[in-house]
Amino acid sequence: MYGAGEPVIQTFGLTKSFKNKLAVDGLSLTVHRGDIYAFLGQNGAGKSTTIKMLLGLLYPSKGYAEILNTKVPGELCKVLPRIGVVTESPAFYPYLTGEENLSLYGGLLGIKDKKKIKDTLERVGLLGVKQKVSEYSQGMRQRLALGLATLNGPELLMLDEPTNGLDPQGIYEIKSIIRDMNKNGVTIFLSSHILSEVQEIASRVGVIHKGKLIAEGLVSELLAFGDRITVMASPRDLVLKVLKENPIVKDFTEDTDKFIIYIDKENVSTLNREMVNAGIDVFALIPVRSTLEDFFISITGDDNVNSGTLQAI
Repeated sequence: MYGAGEPVIQTFGLTKSFKNKLAVDGLSLTVHRGDIYAFLGQNGAGKSTTIKMLLGLLYPSKGYAEILNTKVPGELCKVLPRIGVVTESPAFYPYLTGEENLSLYGGLLGIKDKKKIKDTLERVGLLGVKQKVSEYSQGMRQRLALGLATLNGPELLMLDEPTNGLDPQGIYEIKSIIRDMNKNGVTIFLSSHILSEVQEIASRVGVIHKGKLIAEGLVSELLAFGDRITVMASPRDLVLKVLKENPIVKDFTEDTDKFIIYIDKENVSTLNREMVNAGIDVFALIPVRSTLEDFFISITGDDNVNSGTLQAI
């Protein structure tokens, strides 16, 4: 489910300055009910500053936000019980078990139902684990943090780097939990610097760059087929001849048994027809979708993305 309902988070010209540094500049974004919304940005882009303003930890210099139709920061306390939050480095009592930690925090939230504690532990895959939290892996800590954040049945879950520092198994587990929560009606707002993981789970993204929101929309639309196709065809010499002589082909590269061709999408069928008419056997013609890494570089003009990741604030 995505973008299916009313705005859950909206910012209106949200701005934050620190002395002479403008950290967030007139930010206006919208998270709809049902979204898994990924908030992306480089180191120093203003991502964490924005999240702190949404949570009332920083006051904006100008502008404001609304969360669950409530103005932030002024009235945030009215909706806090409907929000779950996971920070990058969640803190627990290390000498207690996961269940004991949830029972303790649940008591502070007025939750005394032990079944609710056990159901939460089961949801995050920690039911029956008797280890103390000091003995937990990083992935187990993140799952426990998700359990704590969802103990009160929130409508909105805000996650700061939920897969940071996890091994592949831990990342898989967290992604599965996030998807399940979203299917059960929880709107997810997450920041992340692991673009490949974001691309797999996010329905919508917003990109902040030098304090400004420079892109926002559905992942499926932002990464739609652009101007590249992969073609597998033979004989090679004849394929090369057609590609070199055809004016609708902008450029191409050869990669072992296939060709990566840069061409306007409206000309793809024409190229295919001309290759067949030239006596070429075309075995495959596949549109190449952009990745979030490609998209980020194209809109920022930067090449600071390394191995599919952005630096997190």
